[in-house]
Amino acid sequence: MKTNYSSQRNLVEQVLKSCCDHPTAEMIYLRCKQENPNIGLATVYRNLEILEKQNKIVKVSGTKGKERYDADVSIHSHCICPQCGCVVDVECSEGLLNILQEEKSEEGYDSVHITYYKKCKNCK
Repeated sequence: MKTNYSSQRNLVEQVLKSCCDHPTAEMIYLRCKQENPNIGLATVYRNLEILEKQNKIVKVSGTKGKERYDADVSIHSHCICPQCGCVVDVECSEGLLNILQEEKSEEGYDSVHITYYKKCKNCK
């Protein structure tokens, strides 16, 4: 997929890379707006879609109707709280990591992720 360089896309990507909280598009928009007050929410959504298609970010679905985004495209898992929708990274064991890497290579998947659902510390 050939796309032209976009300073706004670069900003969206850099903001997401600086996050560890798996933000929603709206959260990314508010953070981008601090750097570039002229950026629009539609621009953020459009650039998140492009970055996802380029396999530079991962969309985490299943989070109470609000997709969240992750700049870590390595093979890893997520745990989603079914009550509040927060997302945290879960380290994979070396054995599981090897299985997932093999599956990704053999089947030609762009990415492989496992999602767990469990109430977070705040919701317990």
